[in-house]
Amino acid sequence: MVESHSRRRSTSITIAPTHPERVIVLFHGYTGSPGEFGALPEYLSREFNAIVHIPLLPGHCTRVEELFDISYEQLSEAAERAVTDMQMKNLPVAIGGHSFGGYLAMQSASSTRPAAVFSTVTPYQLRWKYSMPLLHVLGKVRPLWNKRLSPEELSERRRIGSYHQMPAIGLAMVQEGNKRMPKALEDVRCPILTIHAEHDLLALPSSADALISCSPSLVRESHVIANGRHSLFLSQDSHIVRNIITQFLSRAFISDI
Repeated sequence: MVESHSRRRSTSITIAPTHPERVIVLFHGYTGSPGEFGALPEYLSREFNAIVHIPLLPGHCTRVEELFDISYEQLSEAAERAVTDMQMKNLPVAIGGHSFGGYLAMQSASSTRPAAVFSTVTPYQLRWKYSMPLLHVLGKVRPLWNKRLSPEELSERRRIGSYHQMPAIGLAMVQEGNKRMPKALEDVRCPILTIHAEHDLLALPSSADALISCSPSLVRESHVIANGRHSLFLSQDSHIVRNIITQFLSRAFISDI
């Protein structure tokens, strides 16, 4: 098994077995990096004898200010290219995304027809303070906001190259993702899974059910991790999330044969 890029360098990650049977493409969050999936990529690669590819999205792992000039469309197009490139291998493909990456996963699934798609803590229903109509005005005065993170989370994010500040434009990006999801999910008929965290500070746990309700898929599954936080794959609950995803993909890959 070969990992083509180092997580510590916070670049794209591709884990490629010698004779792969499947492909799994993962998308990180808006201020995140490929490393935010923790040990999940290696585990999924072993479990499914799969190529696991996590592209570094435009504007990431440099300076947070570079996100100011990155549009939703640029991120969406980069995500779809990543999936279509992997589909050239003529293997069953599954797509997953964390946080904002969940929008990219779902939108890519609507046009690429994967074997399965999943998202974790995608903020489809924001908590009330992030829904305030005047926040976009405040963003013009204060273009960067410090994230509310525990010392443990700050330490974890520094190790993986994630930004500890959020551009004010990030809220507009989330709102754009939420606006696009109902239409995109109309075309997602493969098995679909959403996972949310009870104590996520950005969005309500009901985001999990609300998101998959937009899809006509006959296989829709949602979970809320009790006491979970936003960085699910770096938390003590990571094994629970990993097991849910593994079981879901096992069923999806079998049904896609």
